[in-house]
Amino acid sequence: MRILVSLGAIVGAAVLVGGCAFTDKSAGQLFNDITMTSSVKSRLATAEGMGSLTNVHVRTDNDMVYLTGTVKDDATRTRIEKIVRNMAGDNRVTNQLQIEGAPSEARTQ
Repeated sequence: MRILVSLGAIVGAAVLVGGCAFTDKSAGQLFNDITMTSSVKSRLATAEGMGSLTNVHVRTDNDMVYLTGTVKDDATRTRIEKIVRNMAGDNRVTNQLQIEGAPSEARTQ
């Protein structure tokens, strides 16, 4: 797990150094977004009973966390959303996770 965090920090530093010219975000905002995404991914990867979440994708843009991909059931979707809202804040999460085989429904608050 520490390898993932270290890798996230290295990638974040590289993006900060080279990526600022390609975005209108400040270096601080870019760093905050990268840090939040890495923290959420790490927390989900270590959450007990979550299993493999290879189909769950996390992206942060201007402090807003976006969850996309598919999960096996509504309980998993709800648990992931609760974990992320506890980390990012209730008004900073857009849950676009879909349940395998179900029609799309995004939750935003």
